[in-house]
Amino acid sequence: MARDQCFNEDSGDRPDVKNIAIVITDGVPYPENRRQPAIDVAKTLHTKETTVIAIGITNVVDMEFLKLISSAPQLPNKQYFSAPSFTDLSSILQNVTTGSCEETTPPSNAL
Repeated sequence: MARDQCFNEDSGDRPDVKNIAIVITDGVPYPENRRQPAIDVAKTLHTKETTVIAIGITNVVDMEFLKLISSAPQLPNKQYFSAPSFTDLSSILQNVTTGSCEETTPPSNAL
């Protein structure tokens, strides 16, 4: 949906503004055969210069899956995160905000 409906000019996407997708998931694709298609779509977003930040909620998150769908350099607590529950999201909020803001802040010489 993000690739086909959100990040296109017909839906208001601006080509001069970097796109960021924050994916919130339980981190365990089900059924298992949906794992690789999700990774493939994320890679397509990466090639369209969309930054993907992945957040897994539960204590059984497949961290390798989160890493694979997140954007490079795929560092934990920078491009992918986990929290044991939705009520624990506040514990990672600052890191998610910092990571996504770093992606959109222009270089100082661009101002």
